[in-house]
Amino acid sequence: MTNKERFDQSLKRIIGAVNFENIDRAPVVLGGLSAPMLHVGGSFAPMMEKPLYQTECLIKTYQEIGLPDGIQNPSFNPHLLSTIWLSKVKVPGIDIPHNEIWQVDEQELMTVDDYKDIIDNGFNQWYNNFLVERLDNLPAKLVSFYENFPTTIQMVADAGIVPFSPVIFTVPYEYFCGGRTMVKFARDLYKHYDLVKEAMDVALPDIQQNIKNIIHGSGLIAVWLGGWRTASEFIAPRFWDTLVYPYYKALTETVLAEGVIPVFHLDSCWDRDVSAFLDMPKGCVFSPDGKTDIFRAKKILDGHMGIMGDVPASMLSIGTPAEVKEYCNRLLDELGPKGFILAQGCDIPPNAKMENIAAMIETAMAR
Repeated sequence: MTNKERFDQSLKRIIGAVNFENIDRAPVVLGGLSAPMLHVGGSFAPMMEKPLYQTECLIKTYQEIGLPDGIQNPSFNPHLLSTIWLSKVKVPGIDIPHNEIWQVDEQELMTVDDYKDIIDNGFNQWYNNFLVERLDNLPAKLVSFYENFPTTIQMVADAGIVPFSPVIFTVPYEYFCGGRTMVKFARDLYKHYDLVKEAMDVALPDIQQNIKNIIHGSGLIAVWLGGWRTASEFIAPRFWDTLVYPYYKALTETVLAEGVIPVFHLDSCWDRDVSAFLDMPKGCVFSPDGKTDIFRAKKILDGHMGIMGDVPASMLSIGTPAEVKEYCNRLLDELGPKGFILAQGCDIPPNAKMENIAAMIETAMAR
């Protein structure tokens, strides 16, 4: 089988899973570039100067241990986190040792007055100024990454692997929480609720337009709609119902209107609000990180929304191949093959054992 034939077969399998079609087996779509970088090069530092480095490590690793149907992102730059979390990031080889994982340095870079600035002048104007003035001219640090991004997509596809969801978007809540810090933002919800809500309402159409500008005509298959601090376990229902869910639904409709699949990349525990996703349009993917009960989520969302996950990071790093295979088989038996994509929970950790990643792929392929 040629790489092109393999790519086409895997893409058909992935799309079939999303649409609850009869497929030969559940696809396996992996995410996480840190483990391949350490496996091949022993360091994270080269990725700052060699934008194709992560992709080369990724392809070499999977050619060695076995090709998955897809990967979630073919390349990465730590500064990308700052674009959606509005915090600075400590970079391997620059701020921290070369073989330590990048770290978000969350500080209060946004003030209450910024809500007023957004309301008065629009989100995009405020946001672009923020990136330059408070995040040390962040756009300049990402020029090389963006220039090489299409190449990394093509490199993965040429290797016979589907680049499934390589771009991430999120709701105003996540931006503001990162810029204010979790503690300060939590206080804002009680002390300045109306101001926060108005700023979110102003930000939403700008974010929607930004999404359209990026994905329209891009050929992207899917994108992440990410949630971290918006998880149910962190937020009272009255705030989640008014400041979180409506904005996710609006972004979901924006993505679907462009013919792209929204993948809800949901960290932490979302158990309380899983049923709310039944109100989302069909054609999405629910991708929890291991803290949400994925088996319960399947029962609630079955037939409406595909499920993706959720081999734990701890199992991949300290478990055995036998344990990985046992859990993968449980996922495949109880959740698949219709409407299910086998994946890790969140990202594959940097200290994941190659034999454990291989066990995931082997288990899916054996079906």
